[in-house]
Amino acid sequence: MQNKNKWLGLLLTGSLLLPSAAMAAEKEETKEELPFTDIKNHWAKDAIIKAYEDGLLSGSGKEGSMKFNPDKTMSRAEFFVLFDRLVSYEAHEIRNFAASPGYFEEDYTERFDEPYLPYTDVDRLTWMYEPILDTHVLFERLYGPGALQQVFPGKIMKPNEPITREEVAGLLQAFAVTRGQKSAWDISQNWKWFGGEPKAKLKRAEIAVILERIQNFLEDRPMFTLFDFEGYDFPVTPFVDDSKVTFGDYEKPTEKEQEYLDLIKRIQDEGDDYDYYEAYDELQKVGPTLPNQAGVHYFMSWYDEISYAEALEHSSLALRKYTESGRDKTDEITILINGYYQNAVYAQDVIPDSIKQAHYEISEFAQKFAADSEQRKALDYYIACLKAEMGQTDEAIKLFSSMQDNDEALTNATYYLIQKGNIDGAKKLVEGAKESTMTKLLANELAVMEEQKALAEEVDKAWENLKKESYIMDNNQNTNDVMIKVRYEVDPKNQVSHANGIVQRPSSLVLDKFEVYRDDKTDTRFSSYATMDHVWHKEKQDSKTVTAVADWAMKKTTKERQELLKSYLVKQSFGKYDIITEVIPAENLSKASEDLTLEGGKISSIDPIINKYYIDRESGKLIRDVWLVNEYYKELDSSDDEELYYYSSYAPSYSAFGSSDYSGFGKVPALSIPESVTKEAVEAE
Repeated sequence: MQNKNKWLGLLLTGSLLLPSAAMAAEKEETKEELPFTDIKNHWAKDAIIKAYEDGLLSGSGKEGSMKFNPDKTMSRAEFFVLFDRLVSYEAHEIRNFAASPGYFEEDYTERFDEPYLPYTDVDRLTWMYEPILDTHVLFERLYGPGALQQVFPGKIMKPNEPITREEVAGLLQAFAVTRGQKSAWDISQNWKWFGGEPKAKLKRAEIAVILERIQNFLEDRPMFTLFDFEGYDFPVTPFVDDSKVTFGDYEKPTEKEQEYLDLIKRIQDEGDDYDYYEAYDELQKVGPTLPNQAGVHYFMSWYDEISYAEALEHSSLALRKYTESGRDKTDEITILINGYYQNAVYAQDVIPDSIKQAHYEISEFAQKFAADSEQRKALDYYIACLKAEMGQTDEAIKLFSSMQDNDEALTNATYYLIQKGNIDGAKKLVEGAKESTMTKLLANELAVMEEQKALAEEVDKAWENLKKESYIMDNNQNTNDVMIKVRYEVDPKNQVSHANGIVQRPSSLVLDKFEVYRDDKTDTRFSSYATMDHVWHKEKQDSKTVTAVADWAMKKTTKERQELLKSYLVKQSFGKYDIITEVIPAENLSKASEDLTLEGGKISSIDPIINKYYIDRESGKLIRDVWLVNEYYKELDSSDDEELYYYSSYAPSYSAFGSSDYSGFGKVPALSIPESVTKEAVEAE
């Protein structure tokens, strides 16, 4: 079963109060009734109702007589609340691109220092403070220091002033990964989110329409259309809604038919967990006695209490029984075949021939229909997906390419052409397709693909520029819940660095001060901790053992990571900075780990490594970098998949205290490690 959960956001007073559970329930029961008394004949009625049902907008007044005030303007603060909620709908995509481990308030509640707003007229004790701060943190992470002030300049925001179209565009640009330096207004025009006069104040009804357009844009439109973050995103399949399907026509159902309908309705509702599983238990018992065996086996295939093998068998039986029934509705066929395909993919680790089995049976079923029929088109899509899963890439590309009006098919064909190194073929395919939002996204990413080598060189050049002279690095990081705040003085000429910092361990109630010298010529580290009576310890890096896959990967240049790990880079320009985001695929990191000796043991699973580099355009120097790493380890000598060790390294990048922030260029005096340190140091155990 599939569903899309929607987060309703935070509650606040005034005209933006979220609808209560009772109101939502009443809305569900009486859909013909409008939620507001002043929108019956309004041109934006449908968009207003959608925004209300999604928990984005509400009105004012008492229940039953609420008004929306569609022609009233909205303040900047009110729109920040909406934006904060909207971000939550696409939190996963934005979190990846922003190199954030969680939603943004989590980024600063567990740090030594908290960020603060640069605006003096936003009181932290008011309802508006948190959503504005969330947006400030997001923009800093996406676009670098002072990013939100590019949209709302200065130290005075005037949060109660009506928001303009231009300002809304400035915030909504966060949802579009755009190459180069384009104005937020141009971005909004390009995606047709809204038009009009940039300085015009927006009314609440207009904002409801904009929200609807943004949600439509974001739905099934990933920020990285052609990049496989986890290693299993392709082939892409469309969302299939099976919440209403019965696989039959029941104007006057018999007693047994009604029993079947009642059971699947309880399953489709997915409301009460107890009733959901109870319905499945009943279906499992009485299923063989019910009519419509295609439906019985389809719904049984999604029962999460059965094995992959049983789910696959139910999918196969559902297709056979549907064939026997003589029905041939395209929507029903799509739902059945999507279910069979998904179960075959899930089962392939335990049933090696699951994909081949599904491919054979679906291909046989497809022969019943004419080549140009809607049923055959739906079946051919999944046949192409199965061919891709089996490694028959050329055949998959041919089938996907023949489906000109199918966005998912076009995306898949483009992706597999790129995997085969045929970028020119991919460009030709996209250019020949009918223009749509998807073709624009694909064309943008294909252009990025052609820039990969140049982007890697740009990042490496920024590192080189940084290391031409001495500098200061302010670093904050959280590794396995150990928080570290440290300032490094770095002398690249003598290859020596000196650091003073504090560390907070979960097991300790007190902060531990430390000092470190590092000799990069000999790869030797000298450290002294207050809790260890300031005794100096000497430690030489074991070249054979690696702390984590990330440590190994980040010691290589960007160009080397691109060649070895197929990292993906995308560049944006904002204000005076160029921001390059690097994503290293999880699948390639996992493969590389097989040849490494890791302190934690063997990798159980790993997330993509995400790095962000903020480069000052004028000097070409790196002024900040942020990274996000999650690695999961197996117990040594363990053959099972239990994840017993977790390594997480995360460096936040808040302007209030910095982290991997580089400054003081050329101002650090020549460094050397004091003789007292080298003589007193004892070998670390």
